[in-house]
Amino acid sequence: MNTAAFQRSPSVASSNANDNGNGNEDNTLEEAAILFTQPVESHLGDCPVCFLPLNRRNLVMHTCCCKTICNGCAYSYYKSNSNTAQPISCLFCRIPPCKSEEEAKQQLKMRANSKDPVAMNTLGALHFLKNEYDDAFRYWKQGAEVGDAESHFNMGVRYRSGDGIEKDEEIGLRHLEKAAIAGHPHARSLLGCYEDDNHRYERASKHFFIAASFGCCQSVLMLTYYYQDGYISEDEYAGSLRAYQAFEDASTSKDRKEAEDDLEWKERYLTYNEGETSYVYY
Repeated sequence: MNTAAFQRSPSVASSNANDNGNGNEDNTLEEAAILFTQPVESHLGDCPVCFLPLNRRNLVMHTCCCKTICNGCAYSYYKSNSNTAQPISCLFCRIPPCKSEEEAKQQLKMRANSKDPVAMNTLGALHFLKNEYDDAFRYWKQGAEVGDAESHFNMGVRYRSGDGIEKDEEIGLRHLEKAAIAGHPHARSLLGCYEDDNHRYERASKHFFIAASFGCCQSVLMLTYYYQDGYISEDEYAGSLRAYQAFEDASTSKDRKEAEDDLEWKERYLTYNEGETSYVYY
């Protein structure tokens, strides 16, 4: 895999730790300003049907067109069409559901060939789950090259752990930073944990504040510890809790709750990749 693009430029976290005062400080400050800017929305954006924020717990992706909606809208569409004689087709392109996982993969490959980042990331995840690491990283690399935050996140996690590829902390951090800048809260939370491990608590808290505002409960937990240990103020802690709850409230609906509770629907119409990002709709 070609990693030259990430090897040429050290991560913000690394450059901050290793600044030697020889002209790198201005660049480091500029990079840090970009990294710690609050994104307008998460990398998932809003559901294109109900316009409520999406999160990783409620995604439904159609393999035919790779459109992603919330589980509530998918469930509502299913209920409104469940009594018809015809198979329930895609809400967007009206293509009937796939009859097999292999057919769904073929649809994803067609979308990936059209430079669809959602298809690239999903194929990478499917290959990774089958220990097909070369194919997984090939698709994730393609997704990262077109700016897909989820592909950057998946590569960042694996580079740091050495799972399926040679371990490289520097490249892993760079991918996580790319994902965080694009609005990926879990990538940002991992960056916060990295800063915490290196005792840079102010930088860590900035990451946790942003991640919490997009519904990352792990970051809320870390901020609780930071408040208890005196690293952040009571007002800062209270503000992070309000931001977290506001996102949770905004991304909750009656249809989403019903979809989550209907196990029969989930088992029949959805395939879930454990540990990955979304349901895959067939």
